[in-house]
Amino acid sequence: MQDVALEERLLLNAYRQLLGEAAAAACPPALVMASRNDLVSYACRTLPEAEQRVLLDYADSLARRFSSTGIERYPLPLRCAEKPTEAEDRAHAHLLEGSGSLWVALRDVIVALDFGADGRPIAEGHVFYLGSYCKGGAVGVCRHTRYHGNVCRLLNAALQAICPDFAWSTLAVSLNNGVKVHTDRWNASAPCLLVGCSHHDGGELWIEQPGGVACLEHEGTQLFGTALPTSAMVVMFSGKEQRHANLPWSNGDRFVLIAFQTGHLASLRPAERRMLLDFGICSALAVAMAQ
Repeated sequence: MQDVALEERLLLNAYRQLLGEAAAAACPPALVMASRNDLVSYACRTLPEAEQRVLLDYADSLARRFSSTGIERYPLPLRCAEKPTEAEDRAHAHLLEGSGSLWVALRDVIVALDFGADGRPIAEGHVFYLGSYCKGGAVGVCRHTRYHGNVCRLLNAALQAICPDFAWSTLAVSLNNGVKVHTDRWNASAPCLLVGCSHHDGGELWIEQPGGVACLEHEGTQLFGTALPTSAMVVMFSGKEQRHANLPWSNGDRFVLIAFQTGHLASLRPAERRMLLDFGICSALAVAMAQ
């Protein structure tokens, strides 16, 4: 997946350079989620003929360089509902293919999710949750989960390909979500895995660390930490124990997938456990049951 993402980023950078700074600033925000083929197609529609030839030559050279990019095997699809959501329909279609690029499929599906406003006081943006939730004394399954079994299976497969030993119970896909300094108090004491899915600029994940050189002001106090890139990058951190936030971004939409464990998984109802395990999303529960 890393090579596929790198090829996209290099093509996007080349396209922006050929456009010139002023025109590049007016690119559609969604272009940061375009696949390699979609980028080439869009460039051919919007660049003058001479610049088109330059970009196509560069695209050919990148194709030769990344010719060994692997095709991953997909999990089996689940039966689709009679009237699936667009994201579920896309995920089902990808899984029916049997194999392909998990990175391309992942990004094609998450742009179609029906995002809602993030209601947390520390957030300003949109989010879509799948898997388990834990808030106060309440434990259960996020409401969108049962309608997105194929989305769950596809995202689960991508995460397993990225970090095979990682265990999680919940997925949060965020869109242009500015999040202030906080900790995730209802998470389990386990790491979070952040996967940057877009080719945005900036938007780093800030994590508090003693001696860090990246400073943030929070409630009148200077906090020191580290700013880690999130544009098509993977970051592991402790959401429960480390204060964190995200920094401003530019040049496109910012899509981020975060996998984590909620607390009190043992309190899930048997039917909820079966659904999460069947959807492949609750690997933390599978690990716990195997012990």
